[in-house]
Amino acid sequence: MNPTRIILYPLLAILAASLLAPGSWAQDLAHVRFAHLDGGLPKVDLHVNGELAAAGLAYGDATTHVSIPAGAAELIASLAGASVELFREILALAPGPATIILKNSPESQLSVVREDLESLASGSARVALFNLLDVAAQVSLSAPDGSLALEADLASQEASNAIEVETGTYQIQIAGDAEDLAERQFSRSLAARSANLLVIHGSADAPQLRQLAAAAEAEDESARLRFIHAIQGAAPLDIRLDGQLLIPGLSFAMPTPHIALPAGLTEVSVSLGAAEIMSERLSLRAGEMSSIALMRSGAGLEFLHVVDAVAGVDERSAVASLVNAIPDSVISHLQLESGAIIALNVPFADAGHAAKILPGAQAMTLHLNIAGEQGEVPIPSHYFNAGSHYTLVALAGGVFTAPSLLIAETSLARKIQTTMPSPTLPTDEPVTPSAEETTIEAPPAEQPSATETPSPQPEPQELETAEEHAEETPKGASEPQADESALTPYAMVDLNPDAALHLRQYPSIEAMSLGLLPAESQLMVLGRRGPSEKEPGEAEALPVTLGAYGNPAADLLPYQDLPAADTWLYAMIMTPDEGALYGWVNALFLRVYQANGEPQRLASLPQVRQNQPGSAHNTDIRPPSLADRVAAKVVGLKSDAMLNLRRRNDASSEVLRQIPPEEIMGILGLDADETWAFVEFQPEIGNPIKGWVSMQFIQLLLNGEPVQAAALRALDPGAVPQISGLVAGGIQAVEMEDSPQPMEGIIGEVNVNFDSALHLRRYPDATSESLALIPPGTWLSLEGITENGDWYRVRYDGAEGWAASPYLELSMDGRKYPRAYLERQLPRFADSGF
Repeated sequence: MNPTRIILYPLLAILAASLLAPGSWAQDLAHVRFAHLDGGLPKVDLHVNGELAAAGLAYGDATTHVSIPAGAAELIASLAGASVELFREILALAPGPATIILKNSPESQLSVVREDLESLASGSARVALFNLLDVAAQVSLSAPDGSLALEADLASQEASNAIEVETGTYQIQIAGDAEDLAERQFSRSLAARSANLLVIHGSADAPQLRQLAAAAEAEDESARLRFIHAIQGAAPLDIRLDGQLLIPGLSFAMPTPHIALPAGLTEVSVSLGAAEIMSERLSLRAGEMSSIALMRSGAGLEFLHVVDAVAGVDERSAVASLVNAIPDSVISHLQLESGAIIALNVPFADAGHAAKILPGAQAMTLHLNIAGEQGEVPIPSHYFNAGSHYTLVALAGGVFTAPSLLIAETSLARKIQTTMPSPTLPTDEPVTPSAEETTIEAPPAEQPSATETPSPQPEPQELETAEEHAEETPKGASEPQADESALTPYAMVDLNPDAALHLRQYPSIEAMSLGLLPAESQLMVLGRRGPSEKEPGEAEALPVTLGAYGNPAADLLPYQDLPAADTWLYAMIMTPDEGALYGWVNALFLRVYQANGEPQRLASLPQVRQNQPGSAHNTDIRPPSLADRVAAKVVGLKSDAMLNLRRRNDASSEVLRQIPPEEIMGILGLDADETWAFVEFQPEIGNPIKGWVSMQFIQLLLNGEPVQAAALRALDPGAVPQISGLVAGGIQAVEMEDSPQPMEGIIGEVNVNFDSALHLRRYPDATSESLALIPPGTWLSLEGITENGDWYRVRYDGAEGWAASPYLELSMDGRKYPRAYLERQLPRFADSGF
């Protein structure tokens, strides 16, 4: 008998511990890590001196440290996985450790903060604060006993002195001028022998605090030990070493760096509050690096101590090892996209053999046997850096979530070998466009509609070209001149005040609208339409027909420009929660400027492949999905036959309704075998009906055109979801037409200004599971608020969860009050939601 096959949906957690290898710093090397704290930027790739330093760095993430030759260094930030340059800057790097922060500032998009990673005594931590806001901030750090450990007035872009404090959980208070800065209080745990940089970022009306931790340097006879909390749903745990607090409040899936500890025999104990749960005696060897994973089994708490195989790490490759923290399971193997196998037959509470892997992006598949049933967990692509060690921890899923993979990186030998390249001087050789570049098949221009009425366009102006400017640059100049064209242009939506502009998924008026942009909205312009290029694993099919496209700017004279009506621009707009929406807009409805405020020549913009889809990044706004435009049509029946709509995906199941030929139904998903479709049918009279129909007699439609399920999933994995066969159909209830009684208490009305929907999250975190999508205008009863004020606890459609506060308009008993007053009336929850 074949075993049951379980297809498990992917979840990937990636932790870069910002750990450096033991040893003193070389005098000619800077050791830097990168932190992405610019809410207006998407995921980025960072190149330093032409070498990749960070791949796919998302807002809020930080890398491990990498060694770079001290002195001048050129950093280029580009759109992750694309050749679209966002900005470049020249840095002066001093020897020693530092953090480079990506920020949103007109003067410079980078801040360099020096770090102090000198060794620390047992029971001590080091902490410094850095103010990334554009206003001054008064900050204080209070110890667990309530005493004041640090107090400072920090100007914008200013750091406090680093101080040493006792290990523990500290309260950080941020305050300022009432008109400039909203008061916030945060709680952060400082582990022993760790150096912590607390960065105040976000906006003045909603400041945030990002903790960047790194292990302090090790002494000669030290071992290094990392702790990993791998118990899904468990509370934070305290870790003690020989009775002294080492790690306060270790949270699930948030591993520590490798902490330097004295070698020899030691006792490690785990506590929940004042109650000790377990203890274990360990022998730590000098120079050895190891990890401890805490996990739950039927017998209680499991304690796995694994020696990390760091000896195999070098400057050209990485090493990875797998830990199985899923109870009652055996991981048969973890397979990389390249076909390589990392581990074989790893039982629960055990680790597989370490494997050397080549650097680069790799998707993975985790093959499991849980309680006798086989399954697979597809893991999204992750970039593995040469010179790093990776601990991969398979974590158990929850009631509604699948197992996941935690990836913890330890930097040991990561290096950028090259120094800053010399500037390339212009030549007098003419550039002749190729035949491919001069072949143009122009798309039809998007014409103004009732909702898109352009303001009068200015007359074309003769603009200075980059070539003309280059001829004026002395060839013998020792330093390159600042190039304004390297900075990202921007645009303003040029419409009547009562109109709005579509942000589209592709450069076509037939493409799906991701949102509506009001007049005078400001966008970052990343480029203009270019030829199609296929990325690895990308679908061949598109939801719209784009056709061939070349480079229409190739035949233009320097004083000519592209027609705005025929030019599509790939642009980004920030959302209120510091995320971003990307998409295509027609230049006819924009005023486009260089970064210095001068008019931007459209032909001088870089080209972006036209099959680059628009998308949402780091925002709680969910643009319309491809699923919103998919339907199912009854086909293959005789004119006098009817299609049975059944309660379950079984030919012997109860028939709920018979559907006539050519009828169109809503498609909700397919079963695991894709032989049955779960649909919704709305009869002319009566309530809507959900149920199962055979795929043999329906055709999936996208925008009214036939399409295959595989093509839909390639375009949008959520377009046709997999529905469990245990889901039963039935006749749906509808709300009564009579108006309900007014809601009492504090009410939040969903106000999403992108013609979209708001996520109901399981936890107050933008990466948490989405329980439902709440449409605009919905009234929600507020049941609480997090301490930082970013999330409201609400109930919607029978589910209880969290909604992002920027998208709710508050009222009480039908009247408007100041938000601060209403928030003070709500019960307070910790930022974790508990």
